[in-house]
Amino acid sequence: MIHKIAMILVLIGALNWGLVGVTGLFMDEYFNLVEYLASDLIGLQVLENIIYVIVGVSAVILSVSKGCCDSMMKQRTTVEGTMNQ
Repeated sequence: MIHKIAMILVLIGALNWGLVGVTGLFMDEYFNLVEYLASDLIGLQVLENIIYVIVGVSAVILSVSKGCCDSMMKQRTTVEGTMNQ
């Protein structure tokens, strides 16, 4: 369960940084969704920092967790095996 939560948080973080990169390329300034929601909309700078820490910890959990990668590979192998039959 914790791996799924970590995966979702890392995905959200990756999408946010992708948004920052794309808007930085095509606009005069970048758009950071986490900064907008936490600091600008709610008004809590500390919430923005907490979100970044949680996403970072989630990335560490995924990178050191052998079980997560093994289960993903087993699912992929199972799906590929059923597709080839």
